[in-house]
Amino acid sequence: MTIIANTQFPNLIPPNLEFTPLSTDSLFPTLGTELIYTQDSSGRYLHFHWDHSAYLGCDTERIVDFLNENDSFAPVDKFVYLEHLHRILSSSVPERVKCWFKCNIELFELELTITPILPRFGQPITTVLVMGRLLPSKINPQAELELAEEVAEQIGTAIAHANLYKVVEEYQQKAEAADRLKSEFLANVSHEIRTPLNGIIGFLQLILAGMTDHPEEQNEFITEAHELSLHLLNILNNILDAATIETGKIELDFSPVNLNKLFEHIESLTRPQAEIKNLSFYVEMPIISDKILVQGNYQRLLQVMLNLVGNAIKFTHQGGITVSADLIANKHPAVVKVTVADTGIGVSPDNQDKLFQLFSQVDGSRTRQYGGTGLGLVISQRLIQAMGGEVHFYSLGEGFGSTVTFTIPVY
Repeated sequence: MTIIANTQFPNLIPPNLEFTPLSTDSLFPTLGTELIYTQDSSGRYLHFHWDHSAYLGCDTERIVDFLNENDSFAPVDKFVYLEHLHRILSSSVPERVKCWFKCNIELFELELTITPILPRFGQPITTVLVMGRLLPSKINPQAELELAEEVAEQIGTAIAHANLYKVVEEYQQKAEAADRLKSEFLANVSHEIRTPLNGIIGFLQLILAGMTDHPEEQNEFITEAHELSLHLLNILNNILDAATIETGKIELDFSPVNLNKLFEHIESLTRPQAEIKNLSFYVEMPIISDKILVQGNYQRLLQVMLNLVGNAIKFTHQGGITVSADLIANKHPAVVKVTVADTGIGVSPDNQDKLFQLFSQVDGSRTRQYGGTGLGLVISQRLIQAMGGEVHFYSLGEGFGSTVTFTIPVY
C-alpha cells in the first residue's frame, strides 16, 4: 500500500532564492538582557553581548575572537559547564543554572538560561543561546585572595594531618615490631638462663642426696656444676653489657695488650670446643720479629674474641675455623686487623643488617636450635668501637660460611 501526502499550500519560497540569515549581533541589545551569547558544543563563542563588557578590557568589535583566544571570560569549572551544554544539546530542553565565571582577575556569579537553538528539521542541534544576569555575589580581588589563602591553608592542614597520621602509623608499626622482638628475646634469654641453672641445681642435689658412689664421681659433678655456673655468668654478663650499651655508658680502661698472648689465651680456651666437633682450627699471626702491642682493654678484647670464635664454632658443622691477624701499617694510626673465618651455615644478605641490632635476631628458629642470646656480635661491635676500631661481617649467603673482622689501633 502506498500513501501519498499532499499539501494545500504552495511552496512560498522559490527554490533558487539564497537564504541570508539575520545577524544576531544587531538583535542582542534589543532583547533587554544584560548578558547574551551563543556557543557551539565545545564552548566556543559565536556571538557575544554584555552590558558590563568594560570588565573585559577589549575592543567590542572583535570581542568574540578576543574571548576565544584569551579565555578571559570563562566558567570557573569548565568541565561542569560543558556537561550542562552537552545535556541541553542532546535533550533539546532548556535549563537555568547558576555558575561562577572568571573575568580577568575577578569572579562573578551568573544566573544563566541556556536554550538550544533549533536548526532546520533533520539537522542536529549544535549551538545554544545563553541569556543571563549578574548576581550580587561578586568577589573582589582581595576577597578572592583571602578565599584562596583560606582554601590553601585548609588543604595544607589536611595534607599535614595525612602526613602526621602516616608517620604515627609507621612509628606504631615499628614500636609493635620492637615489642615483638623484645618479647622473643626475653623468651630466649629466659630459656638460656634456666638451662644452666637447672643443671647446676641438679648436680648439687645429687651430691647433697648422697647419690655419688665415690669421690671421683662427686668431683665430676662439682666440675660440671662449675662449668655451668661460668656459662650462666657469661650469659648474665652479656645481658648487663647490653643494658650498659643501650644507655650509652661504656667505660673502659686502656692499656697496651700483647696480641700474641691474647691469641694464645683464645686458642687454649676454644680449640678443645672445635676438636670435640671434629673441626680444624688454625691460628695465624703476622710473621714479624717484634711482639705486637695494641691499644685496648685485655678483658674486653678477650670477651670479643670469645664471642666471635665461639659463634664460628657453634654455627660450623664441618670444615673449620681460621683466626688470623694482619698488621696494616699504611694507615695512621696503624691498626691490626683480626679475622675470624668459618665454613659454617652463613647468613643471607637480607638478614645481615639484623646482626648488629639489639634484640633483633636473624631467625628465631635458628636461636632456639643453637642456643645463645643473640647479643654477642652486637656487644662485640660496640666494645670494639669504644676502643677506636670497626667491626664488619661478610657472608655470601646461607651455606657459604661467614667472616667477621675487626680493627684495633696499634699501641
